[in-house]
Amino acid sequence: MLFRHQLLIAIGCGSALGACTATDPAAPGGTEDSDSPLARSVIPDPASGTTTAILNGQSMIRLGRARFSATGVVHPPVGPSDHPPEAMSRDELARAFRAVSVDSQGDVYQAAQPDWSLADKITLLRANEAQLIAEKRSAEALNPPPIFPGTVLGTDDRVRTTDPEASYYRRAAFFGFGGTGTCTGWMIGPRTGITAAHCVWDRATGTWLHGGTVWNPGNDANNAGPWSQVWNNGNYFPTIAQAYIDVGGVEWDLAIINFNNDVGSRTGWFGIDAAPAIASNWFANIGYPSTPPNGGPWGAQYHSFQLENGSGNAIVLNTSIIRFSLDVTGGHSGGPVIQYTGDRSIGVVTNNGIGTDFNWGCRTTTSWVSAIDAWSDWTAVAWWGGNPART
Repeated sequence: MLFRHQLLIAIGCGSALGACTATDPAAPGGTEDSDSPLARSVIPDPASGTTTAILNGQSMIRLGRARFSATGVVHPPVGPSDHPPEAMSRDELARAFRAVSVDSQGDVYQAAQPDWSLADKITLLRANEAQLIAEKRSAEALNPPPIFPGTVLGTDDRVRTTDPEASYYRRAAFFGFGGTGTCTGWMIGPRTGITAAHCVWDRATGTWLHGGTVWNPGNDANNAGPWSQVWNNGNYFPTIAQAYIDVGGVEWDLAIINFNNDVGSRTGWFGIDAAPAIASNWFANIGYPSTPPNGGPWGAQYHSFQLENGSGNAIVLNTSIIRFSLDVTGGHSGGPVIQYTGDRSIGVVTNNGIGTDFNWGCRTTTSWVSAIDAWSDWTAVAWWGGNPART
């Protein structure tokens, strides 16, 4: 059966992408209007407007200090936006994928200008997606899937992970940020992870989420494990797309985490599958529910399985969104939807049911793969996942 928790309605600008700004965000060096959602989430100071290259060498403008959430409560998007990436023009894509980051000092940065080169790459990948998928499939044998222990159980198929530090499970991380909010994240490369954007920036309050934030791969209840990463120590910083701030929506609910060390080389990572269609297959999720099933301890890791067999437990895809019947509750947000036999994720958990018989997630499309490549030092080897030796 599906598990759901009440979703609070996020309050955003509710208008077209970029319409919340008085200055054209597509213009090089364009700035945020003081009434835009992004501008309201920062506190300007004398250093505002300075530039740096914190994001994979990209020029970023410092907007000011982050306004942080006082409670740490997260609010997932309430459904798709009216502006999916597949319907966007080149200029709209360049604005939508304009990177926004917050560093460990609480400083908020925005890409100095929209990323037209990224928009061009996304457009090209769309045109050549069939060839791209064929190339990925031909190399699939390079990374055979691991043995995923466990069984599918009754009405709640989530099972507590016996050893979260085992080679497969430690790729998933407990993502805690103070207050009552928690999420899940997962590694996709030596220095790169993924979670949900609503675990980083809250559209309902227009604030950033933090508070001694930790990223603990293989966390088990009160045991943080040996690979713990601490935001306040400068171990990592998150980046989200401008579109999530402007319009929200499930298809924009993805955040990229850049680390200052090769933690992924010690934990391993999942690959990413941007295939437009999938065959009958087993799927899995690993996460950290804020209310564990059967009275389990907070901070414990759980996993679940689903057979996509065309007769009820189906994975349903559109271009940007995935719907699935894996059991997830609050705290699973940001976790992976894993294509078990390929050792790759096809999406990020974002919502626990939106008036349907499915839970929802943001698909890791070719558009997002391009953004990950532009915003991090994620490399082609991470596409396949696994735990390859590092040189």
